[in-house]
Amino acid sequence: MNQAFNLKSSMQPVYLFEIKSYKLSDISEQIDYLNDKTPNLLANAPVVLDLNRVEKTLQKQDLIELIDYLKQQNINPIGAQCHSPSIKKIIIETGLNHSKIEKKQNVDFLSSDIGTRVITQQVRSGQQIYAANENLVILNNVSAGAEVIADGSITIFGALRGRAVAGAKGRENTQIICQNQHAQLISIQGQYMVDEQLPKLGNACRFYIKEDRLEFDELTTS
Repeated sequence: MNQAFNLKSSMQPVYLFEIKSYKLSDISEQIDYLNDKTPNLLANAPVVLDLNRVEKTLQKQDLIELIDYLKQQNINPIGAQCHSPSIKKIIIETGLNHSKIEKKQNVDFLSSDIGTRVITQQVRSGQQIYAANENLVILNNVSAGAEVIADGSITIFGALRGRAVAGAKGRENTQIICQNQHAQLISIQGQYMVDEQLPKLGNACRFYIKEDRLEFDELTTS
């Protein structure tokens, strides 16, 4: 048989959009803010829409308008999820797949139930590293314009000048630790900080989720 195509894996993660408000003005404001602070973060990104928080009020037309708006922003909705049978029906009627991305719970930092990927080289501008179902340890710097993503936790023994995304598929108790904080964006389980929200430049920091909020501690060495 002549092969018509090659099948290869992709490093690009699927982002989970947990929708809290489907008002286009609210979504537009947040996407514009992200695009201003972290250009190309969402460019052509595949996303799954989590609609559980809006299931009581969401109508079919609301979802259609949301999908159309995201496509106009070069964001690619590939599916949606919700516990409600009526919303599942609406999802299918709009042409999206009904997807299910589970949140993994009770996972210790760099726990042994998932593997750990170690990167020794500098991660340069324009590069993306994605540790699927793994923790990620980087023994070098992450340049501005670079992106490091892990389904587990991330530890960087160098300067973080780009973007770091941990708990990319919702895995709980994930963290980001960096030796030298200059990040453009920090995101854990969908919660994020950019620029002015981040701690002082140059400090060692630990980022984590507490009560559904992204928090950080500045680390000191004796």
